[in-house]
Amino acid sequence: IIITDIKMPVMDGIELLQQIKTLYPDTEVGIIFGHGDLELAIAALKQDAADLINKPLNNDFLEISL
Repeated sequence: IIITDIKMPVMDGIELLQQIKTLYPDTEVGIIFGHGDLELAIAALKQDAADLINKPLNNDFLEISL
């Protein structure tokens, strides 16, 4: 299981998700996103993200996602 943010400085979460799914297709990837990133989050689901986790992180939601 990998949990990553959707916005990062060098590679965004969508690119990372695509690379992980190409190299390790059975790996589940959760994407953390902020309020203004909903379109990117939907794109992550289309790329086979396992779940979306909204910021600010809530421990209960994170536990359910895992």
